[in-house]
Amino acid sequence: TATEIRALASQLNAGADAVVLQLDASEAEIRRRNAAGSLRNTDVIALATHGLLAGELSVSTIEPALALTPPVPPTPDTPSIPDNDGLLTASEAAQLSLSARFVILSACNTAASGKPDADSLSGLVRAFFFAGAQALLVTHFYVYDSAAPLLTGKAIELASERGLGSAEAMRQSMAALAANEAQDLTGQSFAHPKAWAAFAVLDAN
Repeated sequence: TATEIRALASQLNAGADAVVLQLDASEAEIRRRNAAGSLRNTDVIALATHGLLAGELSVSTIEPALALTPPVPPTPDTPSIPDNDGLLTASEAAQLSLSARFVILSACNTAASGKPDADSLSGLVRAFFFAGAQALLVTHFYVYDSAAPLLTGKAIELASERGLGSAEAMRQSMAALAANEAQDLTGQSFAHPKAWAAFAVLDAN
């Protein structure tokens, strides 16, 4: 995920402060940036992490969420923060203030409702649209980690160099990967649908 985020930041000519990794990638940091207005002024937002279905961790996880860095165990010098449990839930994401042209949720199951009878656009998708995102890159099942950086990176490259919309840029990126005859270090084929078929671009309009 760090490789993917750094590559995207480089392609977008983003400053060093735009990249947040490891211990810094917390709910508290997202809320800080949201309160400062920097999220609202960001054109492309990319989150590369793990997506959770409702109830996936336990019965207490009642809505889908993105996994962020869990908080450090509280000490007298670092008290616990009630809203920093390491999960950015759908209801919390809906409270963000965004205007991003493209939000990349490079994580597993970010388009899934989590319930068999739920609306297909429930959960995280509705939350980020409600927060103000104009288009989302989401996934319908598990993400192939080796392929995700290639897909997102190529899509951003195509959008920047050819002026393509997010959906068309991603379509061409997926087509390029499907035609790729290479394999990753484990022998997995990049051309196999499991490498690229999970991704979809959804437009708020």
